[in-house]
Amino acid sequence: MALQIDAKGGLIVRAPYQVKERAILEFIERNQDWIDKAKKVSKDRARERKEYQPVIGGRFLFLGKEYIISETNERKIQCLEDRIRIPQNSEADKELSQWLKKQARSFLKARVKDHAARMGFGPEEIRITQARSRWGSCSGRNVISFSYRLMMCPEEVIDYVIIHELCHIPEKNHKNSFWQLVEAFDPDYKKHREWLHSHGFLMEVI
Repeated sequence: MALQIDAKGGLIVRAPYQVKERAILEFIERNQDWIDKAKKVSKDRARERKEYQPVIGGRFLFLGKEYIISETNERKIQCLEDRIRIPQNSEADKELSQWLKKQARSFLKARVKDHAARMGFGPEEIRITQARSRWGSCSGRNVISFSYRLMMCPEEVIDYVIIHELCHIPEKNHKNSFWQLVEAFDPDYKKHREWLHSHGFLMEVI
């Protein structure tokens, strides 16, 4: 049996068909502490998602720095010291999505090239995707893909994701040898991985 809290804070229980209702209720009762904590986390993340909605006056993260979304008379997005200004009368989510994709294509590809040179192995191809469920991936053919939403993360976290995926070129699984290789190139990878876990809601805001 397994428990899950959905995005709205509802409890989902998965159990084999033959398990009796009484056993399910006892399972829920035994795990009530976990349920309460998980619901609190879900509630906190729902609040955070709302705070980072791409609307005028809302907050927005770019390379880990927080900006306020405002408007400009210019035709293109302006990234200033503490504000990201989008063209007037435009749809904020579409403007920011397109802008992030453009930033990702140049920033991530250059960063991968630098890390690959340092690590001694690189991908066959780099793709920028619209993935909402994972920040990056590496195929069996060594094609590395990154969600453009990765551009909302701090640079050191972006570097961790790049290193993680590059390490899948020689190590196709997550065995100890894989994590040892990751740690060799990013000694603080656990801290960076935790940041991604805590800020996964960002993949859902734009």
